[in-house]
Amino acid sequence: MTDASVFDETDPVTLQKLAGDEGGIWRVITRDSSYLVDLDCGTITRIPGPTARSGVNDRARPLRLPMKCVVAERGYWEMDPDPDEPFVDVYYQHSSLILRIERLPAPPEVR
Repeated sequence: MTDASVFDETDPVTLQKLAGDEGGIWRVITRDSSYLVDLDCGTITRIPGPTARSGVNDRARPLRLPMKCVVAERGYWEMDPDPDEPFVDVYYQHSSLILRIERLPAPPEVR
């Protein structure tokens, strides 16, 4: 687990692989979109890029672990549906090629 007390916000942390046990908030940048991964809250949000189509996962969803998130590979993860979606068991996401994984600063209210 990453020790948040040694995180220097002036020097962004990047990873080659995001396993899900690192904690913190991460941006996963792919060829076509980006994803906001909040490992402290256990959610993931797809942010479609300018050439990407909108989809059902373009909102915060509860992330199931483990996830496959490695630079230079396509990503894959599963998400839980909302409680008001009784006919959906799981949402899946296959991302385009992952270009970069970078840690984002914590919001001011949690520092």
